[in-house]
Amino acid sequence: MLEEHFGITADDYRYYADTGPVLERAWAERAGLGFIGKNAMLVSREFGNWLFLAAILVRAEIPPDEPLATDRFRLCGKCTRCMDACPTGAIVRAGVVDARLCIAYHTIENKGVIPRELREKIGARIYGCDVCAEVCPWNRFAKTTRCALLDPRPAQTLARLSLRDVLALTPEKFATVFRGTAIKRLKLAGLLRNACVVAGNLGGREYEAELVALAAHESPLVRGHAVWAVFRIAGRERALELLREPRAAERDAGVLREYEIPR
Repeated sequence: MLEEHFGITADDYRYYADTGPVLERAWAERAGLGFIGKNAMLVSREFGNWLFLAAILVRAEIPPDEPLATDRFRLCGKCTRCMDACPTGAIVRAGVVDARLCIAYHTIENKGVIPRELREKIGARIYGCDVCAEVCPWNRFAKTTRCALLDPRPAQTLARLSLRDVLALTPEKFATVFRGTAIKRLKLAGLLRNACVVAGNLGGREYEAELVALAAHESPLVRGHAVWAVFRIAGRERALELLREPRAAERDAGVLREYEIPR
């Protein structure tokens, strides 16, 4: 289509769909596809903010479209539902999200330790957070996609796995279940880290065996969050008893701090 309409070749364009460092939301706003809401998402007057955005960079002059509104947030009016609903207060002012507080950032993009002060607020969210998008009133215009490519693949969704299933994932199982999905970007250690936090938040001792096993995992990232979860659901005295062997073998300074912090 690009070659036909603009007379360019495959060497004259590149495209991205959540795969490169491009400013797709800002460009989409300037192109008139929607407006940036107070949740910093692109909001469409036709579809709300349940959108997948793609960007195509071309070596061609394309007539620009007019943006919907030059006054950002005008179409949000006085509504602050997204800001009020954020579990961690990450939307620090209209249109500004502090990634250091954002659950979606920490459970997807953060490759390291999730700050202790945020773990409880993650609740039962293993992967991502959509609260600020879910509460947007513009979603009353959202429509279910008719594109089969965007339908969820049942065999490759977290919804089909119990928390115990996730805590017991092996590298082989992880690779099989999540092949071709964005969750592969998180890697197994990241997903296990998140699952440990959720298990700690749910507070049930039914996950103790899995968490104690993960306290001896090869990844210190997983071990540290597993230790935190065991202490949270079992209490200090019982946790130290359950974790006696992993604690004796532990050499990582970050994981050792999880044993030592006051509770």
